Amino acid sequence: MLATKLLSLVFVAMLVSPPTALGGQRDMVDAYVGCSYSDNCYPFDLQTYEVGPAIEILPEGDYPYDAVMSFDGTEVWICGGSGDGVVVIDRATNTVSHRIPVGEYLVGLCFGQDGSFALASSRDEDRIYRISTETYSVIDFIQLSNHPGNLALDPVGGRIYAVEWYGGDLYEISSDGTTLLQTVPLGNSLWQLVADPAGQRLYVTDRSSDEVRVIELASLSQETTVAVGDDPWGLDVVADGSKLVCACEDDPSVRLIDAGSWTSRVLPLESSADPRDVDILDSADLAYVCGGDNGSPDSVYVVDLIDDVVLKGFAIPGASNTNVIAVQPQMHGEAGAAPGLDELRAGSGLRLQPNPTAAGPGRLRFRLEQAGAVDLALYDVGGRRLATLAQRRYPAGEHVVEWTRPLVNDASGPVWLRLRTAAGTQTVRALRVD
Repeated sequence: MLATKLLSLVFVAMLVSPPTALGGQRDMVDAYVGCSYSDNCYPFDLQTYEVGPAIEILPEGDYPYDAVMSFDGTEVWICGGSGDGVVVIDRATNTVSHRIPVGEYLVGLCFGQDGSFALASSRDEDRIYRISTETYSVIDFIQLSNHPGNLALDPVGGRIYAVEWYGGDLYEISSDGTTLLQTVPLGNSLWQLVADPAGQRLYVTDRSSDEVRVIELASLSQETTVAVGDDPWGLDVVADGSKLVCACEDDPSVRLIDAGSWTSRVLPLESSADPRDVDILDSADLAYVCGGDNGSPDSVYVVDLIDDVVLKGFAIPGASNTNVIAVQPQMHGEAGAAPGLDELRAGSGLRLQPNPTAAGPGRLRFRLEQAGAVDLALYDVGGRRLATLAQRRYPAGEHVVEWTRPLVNDASGPVWLRLRTAAGTQTVRALRVD
């Protein structure tokens, strides 16, 4: 049990017009994990980890190989290897809104810089298809000489990169998704790749040499390599570029890589784990790792990126081979910053500006555009309410809630502040200090 903590946080929440509550719509608080044996997708709540009913993604999503969330957080796209297509999930209703037949054996997805299109890799046709995000139909394709695999966007320069499926080549594609610019020999058995948010580097896992290759984007030359565990599969980078998270399937473990020193730290998982895909929720400083085929039911693991520990694993009921995961929008934009959980609430326009302070008396500041009921409370990682800070009706305007005593005495792990109003829900990870 952790020693008594004091919680200090100042935030401003801007609440604008309420989201439409029609047709069973809900706050978009869910993340999504695709299962490649049961051929379905499960939503789960990012605070409570409550798992919702399975979303049927057959036939196009048969054997999901990649999952990405749209820039505005309203959709999740999943490509199916055996299904030869893409399914689009509406996050407001957790239903499939579009089914897009694409090409043979799709294994990678990525949105272009302006969000007007997505690229999808067809392994068996040696093609990268371009799909309109407006019409949800295939526009054209790029023909390659070898099998394309996973894709990544440089959020600063706008170019898109792909690796050869279990091969050694890196492909550079124009920012409009229409032209193959160059092919660069890189490694042996390349698999996952992600761009540095600052647009300076590209990181690629090599499943043959068991390392992460660090590539300078300007020259597409290798800067260094970082040894990791056996069979590195999933890879992601935090929003400030300081840390990488790599899932090693055959260890099984998660490796945390310092992007300054190029040293790594090992976080072992249970022996039955079979870790696959990784996605980071930057607003909560958490990484989510698919457990793969690790028994029945299969799992998702939650990694705390502040304390560098595995917080917990939670089961996906009925799942079979948790293979891909999406918890926040794809990184994009000039600054490379992906919207976090704080910006995804039902399109309500909530804005949150946390300002952690030192230990001692603290205050929470929020503003309402309209009068209404407010529920402001503190929660632990499992969704348990630790303290109620405000629970009454407030007039429009700015309000301050103050406290003079510790709010957290018995919670281990991170804690969250959640503000609920008629306009939506806002959640932020709270700073705990000794």
